[in-house]
Amino acid sequence: MAKEKKAKPPKAPKKTRVVQPMSVLLGWLEADSAKDARSYARGIIQQRFKAIDESWYAILPFHGGFLWEAHQGGDGKGYIKSAARALEDDPGGEYWFKAGDRAYRVVMQDGKPFPHLLPHDKSVEILNSGTESLTRTHSMTPYVRKGTGWLVTGGIMAGSSALFFIGSIVFYAFAYNPGPSVRATDIGALPHTKWPMVASVGIEEIVQKLQMKNGKDWSVDRRAHAVEGLDQLRKQRADLERANRERDTAEDAAAKAASDAADATDESELKKTIDAAKAKDGTAPAAAGVAPAAEAATTSPIETIPVATPVQAAPAGPQQNPTGGQR
Repeated sequence: MAKEKKAKPPKAPKKTRVVQPMSVLLGWLEADSAKDARSYARGIIQQRFKAIDESWYAILPFHGGFLWEAHQGGDGKGYIKSAARALEDDPGGEYWFKAGDRAYRVVMQDGKPFPHLLPHDKSVEILNSGTESLTRTHSMTPYVRKGTGWLVTGGIMAGSSALFFIGSIVFYAFAYNPGPSVRATDIGALPHTKWPMVASVGIEEIVQKLQMKNGKDWSVDRRAHAVEGLDQLRKQRADLERANRERDTAEDAAAKAASDAADATDESELKKTIDAAKAKDGTAPAAAGVAPAAEAATTSPIETIPVATPVQAAPAGPQQNPTGGQR
């Protein structure tokens, strides 16, 4: 027979540590804005409590206003929600909770919530009456946020990024498949850099092929190209060049002849000027009575009157003859 398994006893619920607040305040504020009610509760903490770093507050809409609650110390659990539920269920009832050694009473008065702290004698009566008190069930907001939420959020994000990083490494390790490597390109060996090899081809040649041999040497294949009428064009060009040369020669000869004629004219005019100057000065052969050969032997016209020297046309006074007389 199979052994029957013994049923495990149920686990006892874990005990949670309950920390009572040192001070509790509860009230109702006739306001339309949750922001105003929140500011009012925080102001109560600033005015009434000393340990504001360990204080809590809460607000709850109720009967056209807001219930508010403030604690100094404790674990941040409030009575506000259980009080609102009790007043909603039975507005005529009286409810209470313990605040230190006194009782905090919560009732409806004139249609509005009226929480108030009872004196010691009244508190003793309620604490010993045996009636059930309100429970702390509502999570309150800390007056000073300690950044726990941001810390948790940052931890979650850091964990997610670490998992993503590890996953990417694993994926890269299994899926990495590099493609074929590409060797470096030699720019100087590309076809377009070999244009100077075919740039000097004349009109009577045609490049048939430009190809690489042995993976590094380039070669050029050419063939002859017969151009119809090319010889006639070359003959016409030679005739034209010869005609141009003959024309240039004729123009040079004409220019030289014109230059020679101009020089002869200038020389004739100069000779006439010299003769006229001699005639006026009385040095001519006819006036002096000397033979031309003798005059030429004694003096030279070029030596007596330099070229380009101005000659006085008329004498300013009596001049002496070469023979010693006056004229």
